[in-house]
Amino acid sequence: MENVQQSIDDALPEGLTYVQEVTSDGQNVAVSTIVLDASGEYIQFEPFSMKAKKDTP
Repeated sequence: MENVQQSIDDALPEGLTYVQEVTSDGQNVAVSTIVLDASGEYIQFEPFSMKAKKDTP
């Protein structure tokens, strides 16, 4: 994941960016990622979900 983030960060000057949304249902934590281009095109990835280690903040 770190390499993917670095690749996108390197492309920021070319008009590429990303947003991530973190959600939780109390037992699982999920991250959804959308990669956006300055032209308006985008790729939306399915949420990556995993069981939370603790159920407290």
